[in-house]
Amino acid sequence: MYKRFLGIFLMGLVIKMMDDYIDKEIDLLKGQWNLSLIFKNAILPYALLLLIFSLYFNFSEAVTIFAASYFLGMASELKETLPSGLMAWQEGIILLILITYITSVQESLAAILIVITIQLIDDFLDLKKDKYIDNRNLVNKLGKFNASLITLALMIISLKYFLEKSLYCYSALICLYILLYLIEKKYGKDESVNKYNTFAYHNNNYQL
Repeated sequence: MYKRFLGIFLMGLVIKMMDDYIDKEIDLLKGQWNLSLIFKNAILPYALLLLIFSLYFNFSEAVTIFAASYFLGMASELKETLPSGLMAWQEGIILLILITYITSVQESLAAILIVITIQLIDDFLDLKKDKYIDNRNLVNKLGKFNASLITLALMIISLKYFLEKSLYCYSALICLYILLYLIEKKYGKDESVNKYNTFAYHNNNYQL
C-alpha cells in the first residue's frame, strides 16, 4: 500500500519539479514562488533521482501518470515543432501509445482522466496569476463555468470507474500541496532567494 502511494506521490513531485524548471521565468513574471529557487541548477538531477524511486515503488502507475502529464503538456503547444522534427502533440501521442503498450489501455485512460482533472484544479488555483501572463491555463481558455463542469465530470468519472487509483492520486495531490505549502512558507520569503531569482532572470535576458 505505502509503495503504491509513494510511487504516485514521488512522480507528482517529479512532474512539479520539471514544470518549475521549465516555467521558472514565467513564474517570476507572475510573482509566483518556484522550486527552482531552492534547488537552482540541481533541480533536474534531483528530479531524476526521485524518478528512479518513483518507478521502483510503483512502475505501472508512475509511468502512466508521467506519460499523461507529458501528453497534456505537449498538447498545449499544438504548433510547436520539437527537436525530433515532430509537432509537440504528435510526440505526446507517440509516448502515450508506447506507454499504453507497456502497461494497459485501462491504466493509461485512468491516468489521462486523473491528470487532466488535477491540471484543471491546479489551473483554478493559479487563475489570478495566469490571467494576463500564461495563456496555457485551461480555465482561462474554457471559462470558469465550463472548466468547473468539466472538472466535476472528470472527477466523478474517475472515481466511478477507477476508484482506488483515483483515491491514491487525489490523496497524493493533497499531500503534495501540503508539502509545497510548507516549503514555500519556509523558503518563499527568503530575501537571498528572491535576489537570486531576480539576478538569474536579468542574467538570462542579458545572454539572450
